[in-house]
Amino acid sequence: MDKKKPEMITIGSIKIGVCKSMLAVIFLHVLKEIKIQFLMDV
Repeated sequence: MDKKKPEMITIGSIKIGVCKSMLAVIFLHVLKEIKIQFLMDV
């Protein structure tokens, strides 16, 4: 087995995890904004 591959996989998985968490935070923030606007309109 090549020793370089596991390092690349871990770095890639960490980057994917960070991106996913950032997207989740942004998504939740957008949902909150929409909810607030919806409640204000009603």
